[in-house]
Order: sequence, then C-alpha cells, then structure tokens
Amino acid sequence: MKSTSIVFLLFILAASQMTAASIALKTPLAGESIEIGTIKPVTWTFSGLPNTTKVKLVLWQSGTSLGIIAENLAIGSNGQGSYNWKAGDHAGGPAKAGAGYRIRVRTMDESLSAFGPIFTLSAKPADPGKPPQLITLPVNMFQATAKPCMAVTSPKAGDTATPYNVVYVKWTHSAGQDPNVSVQLLRSGKGRMFPIVLAASTPNNGGFNWDPTVMAPAPGVYTIKVRTLDGKCEALSGEFTMKEVGGIEILSPKGGEVWESGTSHAVTWKRMGNVQTLEIQLSRQGSWTHTLAQGVDARLGSRMCTFVQGDTDGAHPNPICYKVFINHSGGNTVNPSGCITLTGNPELAITNVGFSGLFNVGYDMTFSVKVENKGAVASHPCQGSLKVNGVSAKTFALPAIPAGDSLTVPVTWKVACPGKIVITIDTGGANVEADKANNVWEKDIC
Repeated sequence: MKSTSIVFLLFILAASQMTAASIALKTPLAGESIEIGTIKPVTWTFSGLPNTTKVKLVLWQSGTSLGIIAENLAIGSNGQGSYNWKAGDHAGGPAKAGAGYRIRVRTMDESLSAFGPIFTLSAKPADPGKPPQLITLPVNMFQATAKPCMAVTSPKAGDTATPYNVVYVKWTHSAGQDPNVSVQLLRSGKGRMFPIVLAASTPNNGGFNWDPTVMAPAPGVYTIKVRTLDGKCEALSGEFTMKEVGGIEILSPKGGEVWESGTSHAVTWKRMGNVQTLEIQLSRQGSWTHTLAQGVDARLGSRMCTFVQGDTDGAHPNPICYKVFINHSGGNTVNPSGCITLTGNPELAITNVGFSGLFNVGYDMTFSVKVENKGAVASHPCQGSLKVNGVSAKTFALPAIPAGDSLTVPVTWKVACPGKIVITIDTGGANVEADKANNVWEKDIC
C-alpha cells in the first residue's frame, strides 16, 4: 500500500511539472500609446522552462500577423526576460500609426506562446522648435536620402528557381556592421512567413550561395532574409518562385514477382527534385488500368498497395503481364516496372467434422476437421480455433494444403461444459479468399 501511494505521488508530481510551463507578456501595457521609432522594452515572465529556451516576438494588428520583431532570443533568467524594441520595426517593414497592435511571445519550438495586451502606435510629432526652412537646390541636383543599412539585391522580385540550381544570395554591406549574418528562407502563405535557416552564421561579405538540392523546398513563393547576428540590421529579398521539377524512379517491383491476387506489397521509388505527390497505377498489357493509390506524398519513398487481377483474367490461359506505373505532380509518367504475375488464390473450406469420445465433463473429445483447398494455388500455413459458448477452448495449426487437395486435422478438447461448439480455420487471415463463410463449422452439443 505504501509503494502504491509513492507511485501515485510521483505521478502527480510528474503531471504537475508537465503542466507547469508558462509564459506571459507584461509590456507594452494595455491601452498604452507608443511613439514609432522610440525604444520600448518588451518584457515577459516565464516558469517551468529552462534558461536555454529561445523565444521570438511577433507583431500583430487586429488579429493578423505582420511579421517577426526578433527571434532566437534568450528567454531570460529568474523567470523574467526582455527585449529593447524600436517601436514599429518588424520583418515585414515598419508599422504605421494606428490601434489594435499587440505582441506575441512564442518559444522557437512553438510549444508555448502568449499574447500581450492591446496598445497603440503613434506617429512621431513634428519638432515645433524648428520652423520649416526653404531649401533651394541647384539645377540637376537631387536631394540626398538616407540609405538603408543593407539591401538584398539577389534574388530579385519575379525571379524563378529550381531545386537543381544554386540560388545566389547577394546583399549590400558596410565595414561598420557585424562581421557575420544569418540567412533565412521565408515562404509566403496565408499572411504568415515560415522561416527555414539556410545559414545560422556566414561572413557578412555580401554573398552566399544556397544549394537547394538536398532540401528540395516545395514549390511556392519565397523571400530570403539576411540579418546581422547582432540584430541591428536586416533586409528581405524580392519574392521569387520555386518551381516544381524532378522525377520518380521505380525501385520495386522490379519485374518477375509472382503474387497472389488481393495480397499487399510495397511499391518503392526514388524521388528527384521537389516532386510533391504521386499516383500509383497497375496496368495489364496496356488494356486495363487500376489505381492503387492517389495523393501519395512523394517524399515517403514507399507505399503498401493491394494488387488485384483484372476483370477478364479468366479468359487468359497464360500468365498475364502486369506493370506498375507512377504519375507525379511534376507532370511526367515514370517508366513502368517490369512484368509481374498475379495468380489466383487458395480457397479453404471445412467440408466435414467428425467427433469421437465421451461427451462428459472431464473426458476427452476429438474432432476430426477435414479441410479442402478448392482454390487455384496452395494455401499458406495458418491457425485454427475451437470455441465453446464464445470462449476459446483450443487452438491448432493448419499446414499448407496444395491446390485441389485436402487434409484432416484432429482437435482434442477436454469437455468442460455443454453448449455451442464453433471451429474456425485461418483465424489470422493468412490466406486471401473469396469466401470466408465456409471457414466456420458450428454445432450445439447437449
């Protein structure tokens, strides 16, 4: 009893630890008005999370995510964390003056998040101490404008890319910046951006070559973000399109396989490029096609399929050539597999049951179970059972039976009680059969 109490207590403690993790955003305060461009501390509290946890801050307005403020931030210590935010700044560009803003803090593994209170961003007021001045520019002179700290010049808006070609990322940089940058791939979709780290740290020298072959990103619209490791400077490329290209190579079946109709076997393949989905089909000598699977994720590389014969196979006395085809979302049909043969099936049936012995409690009674294989091929070894009033009383092994042959299996049971006797063969479904009803024999014994 004492050990049970200890186990229960440990379970309660473990459960409380699992539910103890929490995080909450404290500032900005509810209803606060923050001037755009000023430095505003964003603070949060947390519990149940290790100090090695990383978090990110995302700016929202009226229920829509605008962009990431900062990511991979240390969560803090002693249950408190903070980040000095230049009000309005986020990955999607500077925010405009308005209401309905709030900040969301989220762990980088996205296991925990919390929204802060709603606040307002206000425009920076004009300086009343300096009256406007009229500036006369010389002819053919242009007013200088402040340059951004960096700009991603490649890829450009409207560019296209494929998993087979290197994407050249280029950006402007200056000597005063952090000597290293991170490079991220962002996928656009439904108002959100999905970051993938291409380089956690690479020299801030204005160039990075990304080879997408291994990653094989899904087709869609992307941008690339370059950011100094100190977080003081970042920029986004123009939106470019990743095309869907590639192919599929069938690995199995190779050809020469002989399978029973209705049995399941693995179709395996090798994926090239970023092909997304595929359809597996079975064809008989080009005149009959049956879909084995649709909408299969091409990245899986394997799918179990059930192989069945065509409707008119009975009219063909010789083995028929079946082939596997794969169509994929890249738009091409893959070279088919070699020829495979689909045979008929066994057809087991209990054709007679005799019994001998005394039907008295405690005495042995032997049932002689005759099983015939009426099918076209030999059966597979399988199991049988004897039940009394729905309760298993005996199991027995049934060996393989050649096509057109039969055998008798003795099943001995020590009588325990009268009632309904049910004998069933192939209880585990080792054989694919058209008729399972004749695998069962029943009798009421009084």
